[in-house]
Amino acid sequence: FVCVYVCVCLCECVKNSMTLCDALLAAYSEQGLSKLGEYPGIVHRLDRGTSGVMTIAKTDLAHTLLVSCFFSRKTSKTYQALVSGTPTPRTPLEAGSPVANTLINTRTNTLVSIPVDGYPARSMWRVIEAFPSVSPVASLVQVMPMEGRKHQVRVHLDALSSPMLLDPIYSISGGRRSRRRDGAKSLSS
Repeated sequence: FVCVYVCVCLCECVKNSMTLCDALLAAYSEQGLSKLGEYPGIVHRLDRGTSGVMTIAKTDLAHTLLVSCFFSRKTSKTYQALVSGTPTPRTPLEAGSPVANTLINTRTNTLVSIPVDGYPARSMWRVIEAFPSVSPVASLVQVMPMEGRKHQVRVHLDALSSPMLLDPIYSISGGRRSRRRDGAKSLSS
């Protein structure tokens, strides 16, 4: 297998001309990538507008083993996000919010457990650095999702009243968070 760093700025530059699959096929040819799954070689997804590491399977055996590792949670993913404000374990959800919230404070990380699209989803998070002198206040946050739900990190940060800054999916407009209808920092095992 091979790991590829996908940069959001690179994706924006080439989005009209070449997809990641096109680039992989050009680099490895169809014979050099796994044929399992919907797209050649692709083992897992990365949200649109997100930079991160993706694993690419060059053989069907590698694809099967990697998918098994993700499914059995033998891999861990860690994301970093620049967020609005500074999330705290006591940050309340908005009144009338339909999501159930569990916050558990450990020594260095906090667990947020909020369903995503009706499915259980948990993420550990911690503030790496706060920038109180910036207007508006911002923080660099590390998030480790324990499941792999679509938009999980975005949903959890939004529920903590600290949505990602400049996020094309969840944005702040007029002090309210609103979901726009648009179509890993590291990986270890």
